Amino acid sequence: MAHHLIGAETKIGMPSLPRRGFIDSVTLNSKQAAILSNWIDGGKNDDDLNLLLPKNNPYEFSLIYRGSLDGLNIKSFREKYKKLKCSTLLVIKLKNCDKIIGGYSNHFYYFSNNHLDESGSFLFNFDQNIKSYKKIDGLFKNLYNGLHDFNNQLVFGNGDLVIYFDNLSIKCKQISYKERLLKQDSTYQVEDIELFRPIWK
Repeated sequence: MAHHLIGAETKIGMPSLPRRGFIDSVTLNSKQAAILSNWIDGGKNDDDLNLLLPKNNPYEFSLIYRGSLDGLNIKSFREKYKKLKCSTLLVIKLKNCDKIIGGYSNHFYYFSNNHLDESGSFLFNFDQNIKSYKKIDGLFKNLYNGLHDFNNQLVFGNGDLVIYFDNLSIKCKQISYKERLLKQDSTYQVEDIELFRPIWK
């Protein structure tokens, strides 16, 4: 009976496990994901975010949609989320800008005018190297703070963040939230969009 020895140089292929704190994103890194998890749990801007270790992130972020992968259009977006009835995290990478923006929504509505408790929804922005970041809470509890789908647009609040899929642009106002998401009164172009479902581990 032949015996086959595995030499010291032989490498055995093993399935790799995702790193703790890893997020499947082309926009966010694991540190930003940890900050967002803290905000989802009610954390504030003045929390000591240096204490947030990605490996201790209590959430997994399940990728639902990525524009650069699935198609950067409203039809592809709807195909991915239309059956969802859960909280969602929308992340937008802007062209020619170091800002990453988006929002967390307690609920997501597919062609619906019904509004549930949206008091936990918020908007956020980061710069690419996380030297600045901000969570923006809603002005009014339980009303119009979340993410909604209307026609060819995705809307947070009453127009505080509007994504136009027809020309891949966004505009920001200050209506339902305490601050304006982006200070400049101009139109920004979208480079990519990701939608995640936060799941408690």
